[in-house]
This record gives sequence, structure tokens and C-alpha cells, in this order.
Amino acid sequence: MVSKAFPISCSGEALPNESSVNAWGDEIYFDIALRIARKPDVTTDEEVGDLAYRPDGAAFCIFFGPTPVNRDERLRASSPLNVFGPVPADARLFKKIAGGAPVKVARPAWATGRQGLVPPVAAGQSMQDFLKKFERVILLSLSAMMVVVVGLATFELGWIIIRDIITTPIILLEINELLEIFGFFLLVLIGIELLETIKAYLHTGVVHVEIVLEVALIAIARKVIILDIDKYEGLTLVGIASLISAVALAFLVAKRHVKEGLRRGS
Repeated sequence: MVSKAFPISCSGEALPNESSVNAWGDEIYFDIALRIARKPDVTTDEEVGDLAYRPDGAAFCIFFGPTPVNRDERLRASSPLNVFGPVPADARLFKKIAGGAPVKVARPAWATGRQGLVPPVAAGQSMQDFLKKFERVILLSLSAMMVVVVGLATFELGWIIIRDIITTPIILLEINELLEIFGFFLLVLIGIELLETIKAYLHTGVVHVEIVLEVALIAIARKVIILDIDKYEGLTLVGIASLISAVALAFLVAKRHVKEGLRRGS
């Protein structure tokens, strides 16, 4: 588990260590009875699965997603940390741990001597590495295909606009032509938002709910724009209105949650 220089001999003296978990966004941390000077390579840029030590406050930190101080797609810590290794499993499992939960860090049974620790090969580690690589290949493939699709859709949108302008009546656009163009504009925006979702997941390993809801809102708006009201019954229109209201409310709640997290972190 330990991949970078870390004073193992000192940490052995501080174990076992009992504390309680503090949750801060998708990071958990807890106090540890260990004092280590700040290393030259301290950083606030983290990755999903990082295990780190906080010199300012003597805390053990585990990252499994965005924190309230995230300003972009990279994970951010509230203060510089000594990163010393990755979680040897899916770090998102830590989402199940609530703040205030008791935690105990103990010296493992396989740790012998004080010259260094060599953990046993975790069962299934090779399969986990393979699945992570496979997942990344799939996401990169999806991104490439989405780029092609959005590019072709943009080209087709341009062709539709030119075609409608040069057909009789020249330059003037009829209502049905405008509705078709506006619907296509939103279709391209949906593709861009889906690409943004894939990009965010590649960087953080977490699906951003607000982006997914934003895509849903754009998709529903496109459907409403091109909707022929005369072909639908009143109850169907009420159902569409209820769906729009539900997605919009969910989007507002998600955005408010993100803003509150940023406010607490600032």
C-alpha cells in the first residue's frame, strides 16, 4: 500500500491509533498520534484513492472524490499534504462511511521488523488493476466517439441552416424550419454536456449529478420545442410539465448542495 517515502518506523510507534472520522465532501480524515515534518513534495492536488498525511494538524486523509474546495476537475485538499500511497481497492467504498464513525489504525499482522513493510499481494488486485485500465479505455473510446458525433452533428446543423436560407423564400425562415434548427442546436448541446460528463468522470472517478440533470433538462427542453401540442392529449402534456418540474427541482437542489460545499470550504 505504501508507494512513497513515509516514516514507517515512526508510524509503528504511533499504532494502534483510535479516533473518529470527519467527512469533508468526498474526503474522510481523522487525527493520528504521529508528528511528521512537512516534506518538500507536499501538494494540494490529489487523486481518487490517495492516502495522505496532513502536517498541519496531524491527520490521516483518504480521498475518494471531490472536496468542497474543488474549483475544477482536479481534487483539492484544504491544506498541503504528504501523499504516501493509494488505496489498494475501489476508493469509492469509503462513501459508505459517515462522519463520527469510530476508526482504529493498527499495525498489520504481516508487518515484521522496523526496516520496512512489504504487504502481501492483495487477492484480486491484478483483476482490479485490469478493470480500472479497461474502464479507462472504454471512457476514452466513448470520448473519441462523442467528439466525432458532436462534430458531425455540428456540420449537419450548419448544412440545415444553409439549406433553409437558400430555399424559397430565400433568407426568410419559416416556423417549422426555425423549430427544427433550435431542436438541432439543443441536440448539439446535449452532446457537449455528455462529453463534459465523461471528461469529469475520467478526472475524478465520480459522476457529477448536476451535469447529468443539466443534460436531462436540455433534452426535455428540446422535446418541448419540437413538440406538436395538437397531437397530444391534455393528460400527456401535464405529465411532461410534471417531469420538467421534477428535473428542474432536482437540478436546483444539486446546485445548492455544491454551492454550500464550496461556501463551507472557503
